[in-house]
Amino acid sequence: RAWYYCNNLTTITLSKSLENIPSQLFDNCRNLTTVNLGELTQLESIGANAFYNCTALTDIELPESLSSIQSNAFYNCSNITSIVIPDGVTLLGNGAFGHCSSMEQVTLPSALNSISNNTFYSCSKLSSINLPENLTSIGSDAFSYTGLTSVDIPDNVTTIGNSAFASCSKLNSVDLPAGLQEILANTFKGCSSLSAIEIPASVTSIGNQAFQNCYNLLPTFASGSQLRSIGYNAFYNCYT
Repeated sequence: RAWYYCNNLTTITLSKSLENIPSQLFDNCRNLTTVNLGELTQLESIGANAFYNCTALTDIELPESLSSIQSNAFYNCSNITSIVIPDGVTLLGNGAFGHCSSMEQVTLPSALNSISNNTFYSCSKLSSINLPENLTSIGSDAFSYTGLTSVDIPDNVTTIGNSAFASCSKLNSVDLPAGLQEILANTFKGCSSLSAIEIPASVTSIGNQAFQNCYNLLPTFASGSQLRSIGYNAFYNCYT
C-alpha cells in the first residue's frame, strides 16, 4: 500500500524486473494517468485492488508475461476505454474490471476457461465481446449492467452464474450452449430488448426470475427438452 490514496501521483515508472504488483499498491490514486505496465516483461501478477478507483488512469498495455489479474485490480477505472488481456492470463479475479464505465473494447485470452463474478459488472459502454472457445463457466453478475447487444456463449460453457447478464437492457441476441444444464436465478432479468431465445434441450431447470421483465421475449424450447422445473416468476412480464 505504498501509494495508497496518494492523490498527487500522476505518473509512475515501475522497474522492468518487477514480477508482482502487490495488492492495493495504487488503490485510490485518483489522479494517476500513466503507468508503464507494458514494459514489465517479467510481470506475472497484478494484485487485488492494485489500481482500484484510479479514475484518471487511461488505456493501459498489459505485458505478455502476465498470468493473473486479481480481484478488483482495475475496479472503477472509469477512463479506461479498451483492454487487451494477454493470452497467458488464466485468472481474472472477481470484479477485475468492474464498473469501468468507459470500457468499449475487451480482448480476452484464448486459454481463459473461467470468468469470475462481477468481472465486467456495469461496464455500460461494452457493447460486444468474443468469448473464448475454452470457456467453461461465467460467474454471477459477470456482465450485468453492460451495454452488450449480443452474446454467443461457447459450447463448452456448462455454468452461468446468477444475474450473469441481468439488466443488459440492449441485449437482443443470445446463443446458449447446447450442454447447459440450468439457467439460474435472474440470469437474464431485465434484458428488455431480448426478443427470442432457444432454451437448449439439456437444460433441466430455470431459476427464479431468470427472464423477468424481458418484455419482448418469446422463448422457444429445443426438441427433446429435459426441462423439469421452472422457478418463481421466471418469465414474469414477458409480454410477447
